[in-house]
Formats: sequence, C-alpha cells, structure tokens
Amino acid sequence: MRKKGFTLVELLAVIIIIGFIAALISPIVVNVINNARKDTFKNTAYGLKKAAEVKYADLEKESNIKNYIFYYNDGAETSNIEGVYLEYEGEKPQSGYIIINKEGDIALAIHNGKYCAQKGYYQSTITVSTKSANKCEIPFECGETLVDIRDGEEYKTIQIGDQCWFAENLRYVGEGENSCLTSGGKDYCNLDEFSSPPYNHCCFHNANSKTSYYINEDEIYTGKTFSEWDEPQVLYQWAAAMNLSEEFLVNPTIEQLWALERTQGMCPKGWVVPSLEDWIKLNMTVDSVHKNYEYWDDTHIDLGSDVGKKLKSSTYWDGTDSYGFNALPAGLRVVTEWVNGRLVNNGIWGRWWNSTFSHFDDDPMAVSWYLYAEYDEIGNYIVSVKYGGSIRCVKAN
Repeated sequence: MRKKGFTLVELLAVIIIIGFIAALISPIVVNVINNARKDTFKNTAYGLKKAAEVKYADLEKESNIKNYIFYYNDGAETSNIEGVYLEYEGEKPQSGYIIINKEGDIALAIHNGKYCAQKGYYQSTITVSTKSANKCEIPFECGETLVDIRDGEEYKTIQIGDQCWFAENLRYVGEGENSCLTSGGKDYCNLDEFSSPPYNHCCFHNANSKTSYYINEDEIYTGKTFSEWDEPQVLYQWAAAMNLSEEFLVNPTIEQLWALERTQGMCPKGWVVPSLEDWIKLNMTVDSVHKNYEYWDDTHIDLGSDVGKKLKSSTYWDGTDSYGFNALPAGLRVVTEWVNGRLVNNGIWGRWWNSTFSHFDDDPMAVSWYLYAEYDEIGNYIVSVKYGGSIRCVKAN
C-alpha cells in the first residue's frame, strides 16, 4: 500500500511552524554568539593586561620614560618605545591603546570592531560594552592625572566649580612635519621664524631662561627666588594654540575664526582651548567679591579682587594657589618691530590664550588673560595673534 504524502496545506503548516520556531530561537542563538564573542574579547583584554604587567617588570628601569603606551591600529601594535611590544600571542585589537604609568598601573581602551574594553588605572576589572571606537576611552575622573596618548606627557587636573581644568600648562607641540616648533626644536627658539608669517609657531623655555628681558626694568619682581619649573614651558602663537594649518591661514574669514571657539586646538581629545566664557566662569567661581557675569565681560588691566592671587602658584611667585590651578609666571613672546619674538617678562607675568577670536585690526586679534606679580587681580587683553602665550585646557563637557 502506497504511503500518503503531505498535502500542500500540511506542508505549508510545517513550514510555518519551522519558521515560527526559528524566529523564537534566532535571537537566542545570536545572543549566545554575541556573548561568546564578548567574552572572548574580554579574555583578550585581560591577556593584554597581563602582558603589560610582565613588560613593566622588564621596562621599569627606563627612568627617562614617564609612561609606556602601546597603540593598536588595524590589528597592528606599535609603542612609544622603538622596538618594544607586548608579548601577547592572541589576536590584537583593531584600535585603541594601553598605558602603563611610572608606578606600574595599567589603563586601557581597546576596540575589536564591535566591542570596547575599558579599564582605568585604579580599577581591578575590565568592562566590555558596545561603545563605538570613537567613544572608547580610558575612564577618567577629574582630579586624576591625565596621560596625553599623543606624546606620553602627563598632566594634573583639578575640579573648580563645575569645570575640570588642567593644573599645568600644555606642553604638546605636535609631531614631525605637524610640529609647531621652530627649526630650533626644543633647544632654542628661532626668532626669525617665530616673528614671520604664518605665525603658527611655538617655543620651549625653562624658568631661568637667559633670553628673557623685561618691558619695565624698574618693575622687576624680586619677592621670591625662582626655582626651575617642574616641567619646561611652551609658549604658543594663537594659530599654533588652535592647531591651524598654513592652508587655513592663507585667507580665513572672521566667521571661520569665530567658529573655532571652544574647539580642541592643541589640547588632547576630550579637552578644548578655553573660551572667554570658560575663563569668566572660572573667575566668577574663584574671586571672593565679583560674581556677576557683566562685570567680567570687559577688557581691562585689573579685574576682580583676589582671583589672581588665588590662581597663582605659591611656589614660583606670590600666590596662594587656593584651588590648585598652579598658574606660572612663564612670560610671553612679543612680536613687534622692537621685540621680534623674544621672551619677555619671564618670572613676573603669565598669559593664557582663549579660543575666542576677537577681530581684525592692523593685526588679527584674540582674547587672552594675564596674571602679574604683586597684583591680586587678573587682566583681560585682546592682543595680536602673533604673540606667544600659554595654554590651559578645560574639559569639553
């Protein structure tokens, strides 16, 4: 007797049932696969952390290195020490970096194209999430030391009101052809280059630099004997502070220059060159008397009652450093017919750029803030973008 086959209706019913079961099972299967991939990447992250611990034991005698940084790009590893790699045999991340600080603490932010693995210096566990590679960063809380992954420099940070500031002046100068340094490099400032177009240079100097002189010789501050800075100082022309290319500087419109306000400039990712508004907020928080915005929104040589005294370092000049801002009298570089880029008033003035462009005059002008020895106030100046000043970065959000 011949067996009866499925009818068309029965076959359709079976197909529907199979499809229904598949629809129920598919998310579960996908979830199992994704969790397996996530766990695999977490194991990779822990493996790299272990490899970093082993490598630190070999490298800790390299006292001239502040931080060891291992970079990942398209699955390839490089480091800030030529020829040094982590001894890890597994698959490398697609992007990200691992940092070992001088105490041997390890932080990481790595990405495999789907998952982000993160760990702060003082965290024991690694977290894995679906953050995009662009948002995969080492966890950071204001008050911690920030390592600039571009050059390994580290910066103290400080919370003042609702703002997070660097507690040191920026020292990043770019790399290779993109460096803002003159041809003198870190050794000396080529004044001819500094005082010539396109005015996008920067120069290093130390506390007792012999190239400095004083605008008013009878006002030289003698109240404290200066020691060397903890770190060398860098003075940037405004275009260098804003990290502007020569092509951009050929003929920018004022609208383009205004649009640069509160952008990254030379600061690390996630930080910006502060705007006029950022500095006003800082002053309103710190000053004992003047808490009104309209008071600070002015260009004047002496603003506030004691904001300058509270922001200034207590080590290098006559401040109380009440908030840990540690402002230094790093001087400035002036580009005029009679100064020509030389270091001026080192040890008695400090000057910091804003990202706020002002206007075109005989020269393009931008906003800056000054602190002076023996004055408790702060000054707000609009000056030529040719001048050289310091940068204090502020957290972007």
